[in-house]
Amino acid sequence: MTGVVEKYEFAGTEIITEGRNNLIMKKMLSAEDSEDSVSVVWVKIDGKHLLLKTHSKMRLYFILEGSFTFIVDEGREVLLSKNDLLTLPQSTIYSFWGVGEYLVMNTPAFKDGDDEYI
Repeated sequence: MTGVVEKYEFAGTEIITEGRNNLIMKKMLSAEDSEDSVSVVWVKIDGKHLLLKTHSKMRLYFILEGSFTFIVDEGREVLLSKNDLLTLPQSTIYSFWGVGEYLVMNTPAFKDGDDEYI
């Protein structure tokens, strides 16, 4: 990526199903695409996402459609809807539920092991 503008084709990316979290997703930008600096994933969910702890330095959720309830840091409730953005710092424990679509972004880029399910 060093100084070069890149265009990525989202339409052709593989749909990944994650049944335990009631969602489907498409990777838009991966660690390999961004020299480990950022990752972006489009997600569509209908239900509850399991409780987890993020090890990413910063995780962001941008709501594209629908509404969501996040439970953060053992009980703080955060309600999100279209065009809302939530930032979660490293070591945050959270879960959420809702119906809709969102982008989840991680910095540095997401790698296996960044999510610790509790």
